[in-house]
Amino acid sequence: MSSDGWQLLFIDLLFLTVAGCLGLWFRAWLRGAREALDTRLDALEFQQSELERVCGQLQTTCSAIETRMRTQAKATGKGSRVRREARPRSTRWSERSEGDDNYKKAQELLIKGVQPTEIARKLGMGVAEVEVIGRIIEQRTNDPLAAADSSRSRSKDTR
Repeated sequence: MSSDGWQLLFIDLLFLTVAGCLGLWFRAWLRGAREALDTRLDALEFQQSELERVCGQLQTTCSAIETRMRTQAKATGKGSRVRREARPRSTRWSERSEGDDNYKKAQELLIKGVQPTEIARKLGMGVAEVEVIGRIIEQRTNDPLAAADSSRSRSKDTR
């Protein structure tokens, strides 16, 4: 073989070595990126499971509060709302308070699909308060016993 042939062979081998090294480096970089993403995904899954646990506790608490309010309302013989404290009413107020009207407006807006933050801002309520109303609506639509209770209370109101 001539010197030109050896030089050509040497350059070809050098090129293949550089290309192979770049391929190995890229493969190692991809493996590191995948491991970092897997670590982040595991952390997010853990956070999601914790959030689901906390949401379950909140939902249990809300249903317990709603059940207690129902039993208190039945015990007092009043409507579904139990007043915590009596406050003096102005003569210009009707039989129902502004809070009841806000709750009904919030329910209507939630059913229409308006965001809780927007409803809270419009009605001067807390966002958490609006979200609790939304959960109660959601629970009533998913709970056949609650739907039956609400239909009974409507039939009592119309009598």
